[in-house]
Amino acid sequence: MMKIKRPTALILLLMIITAMAACSKKPVSNNETASPTNSAPGYSEYVPEAQTEEQATMLPLEFDKNAAVELGDFESDVYGKLKVFFQEDRLFLFDEEGAKRFELYAYSYIPNYEGTPVELNGDDVDFDGHTDFYLLYSQGNLNSYYCFWIWNMEKRTFEYYLPLSSVPSPELDPEQKRIIASDRISLDTVVTTEYIWNNGKIVPVANSERHPNPLEVSDEETTEGTDSSVAVIDGMLLSSVIMREDPDKDGKWMCRIEDESIVKLSSSTLDRLSGSRTFIFRAVSPGTTTVVLRNAEVWEDESAPQRILNITVNRNYTLKIVVVE
Repeated sequence: MMKIKRPTALILLLMIITAMAACSKKPVSNNETASPTNSAPGYSEYVPEAQTEEQATMLPLEFDKNAAVELGDFESDVYGKLKVFFQEDRLFLFDEEGAKRFELYAYSYIPNYEGTPVELNGDDVDFDGHTDFYLLYSQGNLNSYYCFWIWNMEKRTFEYYLPLSSVPSPELDPEQKRIIASDRISLDTVVTTEYIWNNGKIVPVANSERHPNPLEVSDEETTEGTDSSVAVIDGMLLSSVIMREDPDKDGKWMCRIEDESIVKLSSSTLDRLSGSRTFIFRAVSPGTTTVVLRNAEVWEDESAPQRILNITVNRNYTLKIVVVE
């Protein structure tokens, strides 16, 4: 009988043990899948897929009116008046009876972020006959941006619609059923894009560029030689008035607002190269107030050239400026 050398015997023994271990494993059936594992620290065996904007997971949160920020209300065609609150990372919507109707994830919305005023609007954004709502989340000197929640009648809830949050200064055209974006990339350049709804999504259908020269709106000079021409750029929440100003003269254009509960002066800046001063007015609440612009060294000089404006803030917080005299 042939003898097996000791190293060869060990190898055979290991092969037998390996084969027996493989046979003892339960096979994976056609209806089962192997669970992914990762032995590295900090990993779990199950890694969930990234959440979409419709699938945001909200941890339980008890509404606390003292900790919440009241954003306003809007008229829903389904639930009547709904009052909206912000708390932590979500929106709470209550009806007039005080019953909580909706608890929605707030996504990127933060009240008063970087000085942006709270503005809540209710309107039929997708032109389906039902009221949606949107919140101002960013306001610059040229453009404004909003977070939109669109009513889904089938699911009977409001759904966040991300693409509209990047549309600058949107305006609704219910007659043409279009959303018009006015991207003011500078004081004299406006890019306009028109969107329609198609299968629940916004689709751009038209694009144009305008180059208005606001300083050519009027051409008036007073007897003192001061150019009192007025350039007006109406907008939503912010509007601009531009006056010619000689930076080498002592006098400058100053501003007085009759009722600052309606409109406030956001900024006053002089561009020495163009010789123009820009007043930017910010809407506070609906109404009409008078604004006086006076070109003088001191405001008390009532003989100095001046212009009088009426500024109206509409219910949707668009501003309309009319030169009275």
